[in-house]
Amino acid sequence: RPPGSTLFPYTTLFRSRRLEADMGAPGAGLIVPISPTFQAEINGRPASNTTLALFRGMVPCSAIEPHANTYLMLRFPSAMQTRNWTDFESGFELYTATPQAMENLRHVILAIMRSASACVAPRDFARLSGAMQETLLAALDDVLGRENATRAPHPSFEHYRKMVARLDELVVEATSTPLYSDNLASSLGVSVRTLQTATRVVQGMTLHQYLRLKRLWL
Repeated sequence: RPPGSTLFPYTTLFRSRRLEADMGAPGAGLIVPISPTFQAEINGRPASNTTLALFRGMVPCSAIEPHANTYLMLRFPSAMQTRNWTDFESGFELYTATPQAMENLRHVILAIMRSASACVAPRDFARLSGAMQETLLAALDDVLGRENATRAPHPSFEHYRKMVARLDELVVEATSTPLYSDNLASSLGVSVRTLQTATRVVQGMTLHQYLRLKRLWL
């Protein structure tokens, strides 16, 4: 574990998973896919095995994983705005790297984990940790440098999230009356198609499925 950073490898335990939580770190956080078949949606935006999610600060996230993934979460104590990585003040962005750059990054990460696990004494780790950190940062520079990283498309997830939150309020208010998509869309001032898109982007299911599930939980 390089000084000032933490590495957390995660493997999902289920065929699919939904996660709603505040993601990120007080400084900067990075999600690196390890599985060659990595597939997920983060705040309605598709992520693959060549996509990195860069966070600055804590961000409300809704993640949908259609199958088991292995990924790594890397947290930094600073915002990491001095390394020529693409800049933004807060929130998160998705970046697409070349397959070769991602393969090199994964190789570096696994090599660091192997080396760290072989350190049986604190002084051994202290002797190697500086080199580990520099190697890791250099690999991240190759992937996230402004001349290398491509920002992924950014749909209006926040707009959809607020729409679904208002939909939830309407469902709670109408616990004993039928729910019709036309009436709900009219109450929200949007079209049925837009409301259907919002529930699919934010909740990963159709409007009908979501309404049934919401009422079941109520």
